[in-house]
Amino acid sequence: MKYVRAEREADWPLHLAAVNEMMPLFFAASHFNYGRYGLYYYRDMIAMPEEVRQHFMNGEHTMHHNPGVFNGMWSYMAIERAHTCGMA
Repeated sequence: MKYVRAEREADWPLHLAAVNEMMPLFFAASHFNYGRYGLYYYRDMIAMPEEVRQHFMNGEHTMHHNPGVFNGMWSYMAIERAHTCGMA
């Protein structure tokens, strides 16, 4: 639920914390690809350039169809919605 909250609120520090907390669960549940590539993702996000990190800290890692709070969505969901609604 932390991960969903982080995406909806565009909270980058919470996103990273949630991803980090999910890693042991992926391995425990035998989702080895999620665990393996999740670790690469997490390490890349921690080591990103400061200029890019500032954009992410400003909430620019999520998509919004409408202005407001708690309505951010993952990029793949925004793209999928655009295709199903005839927006693309």
